[in-house]
Amino acid sequence: PGSPRGEGERFGLAKIFDFFSSGTNKKDKGYTKEELKEDKNFGSRYFFKLFKLNFGRLTSTNLIFSIFMIPAVFIFISFAGTPDGSLPTPQNALYPQIYGIAQYEPSSPVVQALTGIFGISTKIAIRGVWGNVLMYAGLLLFLTYGAANVGMTYILRGMVRRQYVYLWHDFIQAIKRNFKQALVMGAIDLAVMALLAYDLLVYRANDANFLYNLFFYAILLFTFLYFMMRFYIYLIMITFDLSLIKIIKNALIFSLLGIKRNLMAILGILIVVFVNFTLYYLVPSVGILMPFIWTFSFSSFISAYCAYPIIKRYMIDPHYAEEGGQPEEDEEAEETAKPEVRKLVMPI
Repeated sequence: PGSPRGEGERFGLAKIFDFFSSGTNKKDKGYTKEELKEDKNFGSRYFFKLFKLNFGRLTSTNLIFSIFMIPAVFIFISFAGTPDGSLPTPQNALYPQIYGIAQYEPSSPVVQALTGIFGISTKIAIRGVWGNVLMYAGLLLFLTYGAANVGMTYILRGMVRRQYVYLWHDFIQAIKRNFKQALVMGAIDLAVMALLAYDLLVYRANDANFLYNLFFYAILLFTFLYFMMRFYIYLIMITFDLSLIKIIKNALIFSLLGIKRNLMAILGILIVVFVNFTLYYLVPSVGILMPFIWTFSFSSFISAYCAYPIIKRYMIDPHYAEEGGQPEEDEEAEETAKPEVRKLVMPI
């Protein structure tokens, strides 16, 4: 039933609450069946409707995800050298030679001028005992990274499918059901991303060499492809009962079949990252908090929204057509009431 207040009595704070709320009873009315079934093609208008509807829960999901990513913060602090301080060091590699000459000719105007030019110093971070402790603690990321992605992907899939999700319960249950695959895939995922980043830096630093330059663009292309594959890897993992090899194979196929939606997802993610860096540049205290509040969940929601229709079209719908079971839309009500949903068994 609607509220006795009219629309004109709604004040600014109420409208703000409507926007951030994750409930479905907006502006004194619920959603009709037609609204729930509209835009099954997952267009841009439907995206912004879902985004507004789930804004509050996206923030909560990001906070839960950040808890599992605390080891990454340990690694960052370790390599930054923050716990162990810093040491002064000359910026120019020629300074030690100039310094040696200055020990014998301290009053020479030339030596003094060269000392002034090459003796400019800077500070470098050092990693001592505490830095090493944090670095080793950061290795826990290999245990938590895959689990965090599985949990968040399950929540985001529910949002895309317009299902109600119990954030903590469903996050943890998704991890329990997929823990072994999440553990292995998370370690592989981290290793591949680290290797690709290292290769890009090495080949870019040697771009004067034609062969290295060729390798750089080849690695860049593979990085682009793997980035799109990641849209599908964890989605397939939580939806289908497949081996890791088949999950990766299907993710590769879908990264090409859904190239249009994948490119739109990349564009959306770039916008989110750009906003994050802009905020960090303008208001560092706010920008540095964005990854813990919004950045990861917003980016993952964009990728899930763009990737899920491809999986539905090529794997879920054909499965029901072959088995003669319920279409996915009819199962949504059952899955909403029963969080421990079975995964589909696919032969591909």
